[in-house]
Amino acid sequence: MALTCYFVLVFVGIGGLQMYNVNAGFLTNYGADLFAPPYLYVMFRQGRLRPRPLVAFLTVFAGCALWEWAQRYDFSGTPLAITRGTFDPFDLVAYAAGLLACLIVDLRWFGSREGLPAGTF
Repeated sequence: MALTCYFVLVFVGIGGLQMYNVNAGFLTNYGADLFAPPYLYVMFRQGRLRPRPLVAFLTVFAGCALWEWAQRYDFSGTPLAITRGTFDPFDLVAYAAGLLACLIVDLRWFGSREGLPAGTF
């Protein structure tokens, strides 16, 4: 529960900085890219399916990479227009860094093949 609160505070803080056009360098450029995928990883691991750590890592990274890849193309006028943005390969690096940290922590401290125990985060 404490980790979930931490992620929410980080999201709100980064969102506030971006909303008020504060240029905080790395934090506003890659903060959401670094912290959102780990949040999705934790929620996916604690969900109903409780996939193994590597499956959760690959699934979340594939979804994030697909989203980033979709930003390379103009999908205006279609439901995929929500992906409009600027493709940045460093976003993929930020996704991978955050998810690798989660995977390492998951395998090192929890070490099980089952999902995280309910209420762990």
